Amino acid sequence: MFYKLKTKLLLIAALFLVFLGVKLFVNSSLWQTDVSFNLYFINNELSVDNLDCTEVFPVSREELLPPHTNRQLLVINSLIKGLTETEKDSGYSSLIDPETKVNSVAVDNEIIIVDLSEALENNSGGSCRAEAIRSQIENTLKQFEGIEKVVISVNADFDNILQP
Repeated sequence: MFYKLKTKLLLIAALFLVFLGVKLFVNSSLWQTDVSFNLYFINNELSVDNLDCTEVFPVSREELLPPHTNRQLLVINSLIKGLTETEKDSGYSSLIDPETKVNSVAVDNEIIIVDLSEALENNSGGSCRAEAIRSQIENTLKQFEGIEKVVISVNADFDNILQP
């Protein structure tokens, strides 16, 4: 009786270790890819024309792309997450609310369609602010090869977003 119990416990422990090893292997960096990209932010210190609401500047980033994640999703989430302390200290800023969530990202030929949550429009009053937010998103997503146009929606509403 004791022998059977001991055997079952050893078998359970072995299965647990195998499961844990598989999980660690799948989640390891072996399955992730390093990707480099630019995020576009406002920087009044670099701006030649502080009256141009669409003027944004690239910040280079390198991140691991997890398995089964597309690059566009990684990049737009990084833009929403915002700036590092070093970037802030260098004069960069963002008008995108970090509470914004990505509902979906889709590519259709030369067009990328990004649907975001209503948090995108938090404090987005004013035409200059709306233009700056749109410019940050569009410039960030147009860096992908073949992308000519970016369509932004909020909760699948394409018409009434980022209005002054």
